[in-house]
Amino acid sequence: MILNIFQDNAFFLQSAIKCFNAADIPSEYAVFSKKAFGKQLHNEKDNVFYYKISTEEYNNFIKTIPDKNYKLILFHSLFDTNAYVAKQIIKKNKNHPPLAWYIYGSEIDNAFLFPGRYFGKLTKKIYYKQKPYRIIIPFQRIIKRICGNDLKNVINNIDYFVHFIPEEIKFAEKELGIKKTSLWFIYDWLEDIIGKDFLNEKVEKNESILIGNSSSYNLNTMEVFSFLSKAKINKKILVPLSYGNKLYRNYILKKGRSLFNSNFSPLLELMPLSEYNKFLASCSFLIINSYKQQALGNINFAALYGAKVFLNDYTSTYIYLKKIGVKIFSIQDLQNNLNDELFTALSDEEANSNRKILMDALGKEKVIKMIKESFADFI
Repeated sequence: MILNIFQDNAFFLQSAIKCFNAADIPSEYAVFSKKAFGKQLHNEKDNVFYYKISTEEYNNFIKTIPDKNYKLILFHSLFDTNAYVAKQIIKKNKNHPPLAWYIYGSEIDNAFLFPGRYFGKLTKKIYYKQKPYRIIIPFQRIIKRICGNDLKNVINNIDYFVHFIPEEIKFAEKELGIKKTSLWFIYDWLEDIIGKDFLNEKVEKNESILIGNSSSYNLNTMEVFSFLSKAKINKKILVPLSYGNKLYRNYILKKGRSLFNSNFSPLLELMPLSEYNKFLASCSFLIINSYKQQALGNINFAALYGAKVFLNDYTSTYIYLKKIGVKIFSIQDLQNNLNDELFTALSDEEANSNRKILMDALGKEKVIKMIKESFADFI
């Protein structure tokens, strides 16, 4: 049996339950928080249990892990709370089961002394200007490293790296300087992510450009604004800013309106998934200027719908999509040779080819098969 560990928001909990159930992988799910869960109770039907850290129930759970029939403990991210739980399991249980980490990406940032490792020059300047106290973050991380409590130490004790993009695992190994055995997992298959009503949706060839998916510094939106404004691209610029850093969102709003005037159209409110899928299908082009893996949902949606997608050509997502045959484009091409030809929509033939490739790689049948094979040794 596999023990899956989530922290309080448990964003992908139901998706993980669905995927492991479909693959017939016996699993339990523990959700941890530093705060009380209120009226939220254990859900024994789905083997989901909730624990507030430092309570008697929590301490007893950590203590008795070696006595249970867990063949693997899978951490869904190693963010703050999950990293703490991992430290406790490593420290208090010498005979704990093997540990696995599903890579969300931001943990890699946090494993380094200096924040902003994946920011462009413009974005880094904004990051420190908005909150100058961030310059002390490296000193805080140095103290944690000296005390043996930093994230890198936790990652060193992990046995397996988990992702569905092999290149992302290679990226993590290279950045962190360690090699691990890999496992394959994804949180859903495309049929359910998109929904049957939108599975055959095709992008509107209306020339609009979608930039990023949130007000996250890691998307380096200002760098995109810079080269698009210099090239005087006369197209609708759509920027989702419904979640993320509020200070940065306000900055992007101000700059977007200044640079693109009436062509700038921010998305400020969260939408139901069906409405957001319609929104994605209204964009002919997508630019994700992250310097590492990010916005996979948006990228897959856009490529499936037939949009032209631009990513940095050294990112794991670009390399993976290119390798499986998806027609993908690089931001480097945009920066070096920005012209109208690059902003010509994909042909129907190209769009249909991308759709078939993605459905073959990440459709339900393939996903269940890959999960079964990957976790067979832990049943």
